[in-house]
Amino acid sequence: MSVEVYPVHHLPILKAYADQLGLVRLINHYVPTEMEVDAGTVVLALVLDTLSGRSPFEFITIKPLAARA
Repeated sequence: MSVEVYPVHHLPILKAYADQLGLVRLINHYVPTEMEVDAGTVVLALVLDTLSGRSPFEFITIKPLAARA
């Protein structure tokens, strides 16, 4: 069994602040979805990931729309 450890620094504080603001609930109210993971949770994950210093879209390759035609 191996255990991976990652420093979380300020993320628990930011998560608690987002909970206090009701961020996930607010986003879910305005962005209804039938996805397995609600939109509010996805946005919160993107925000926390960005504030951690990483880019949540760093590994995503987006092809230009013109190339699809």
